[in-house]
Amino acid sequence: MEEKEKSYTRADLRVMYYAGRSTSHGYGRDKTTTYRSGVQTRAGDLEESEWLKEAEALVVRENGASELDALIKITSSLAWLRNDKERRRYALELYMTKPSGNQITTVKKSTQERER
Repeated sequence: MEEKEKSYTRADLRVMYYAGRSTSHGYGRDKTTTYRSGVQTRAGDLEESEWLKEAEALVVRENGASELDALIKITSSLAWLRNDKERRRYALELYMTKPSGNQITTVKKSTQERER
């Protein structure tokens, strides 16, 4: 039986908080520890890689890849984001929290014009 493709909305993928879980297996010198990074959303606790994949697919489905590229460009000026992975994740978080029908890149341009 084929698994039906999930169709998430921005509200479903909005990040409530990040969650992590450490698990240990074995005893003594054979003990191994693994760590799982997750994202708590209205859709549930998703593995971070799954959330990134679904969020990126949602952006492309709603506005195309140019919107995601524009958001990543905006986040490149933020000093607390250290690498491209963090910039991409933050850009996707921004997209999930934006008001419906409002493009963040348009808001950024109008703010820059007022500052001139």
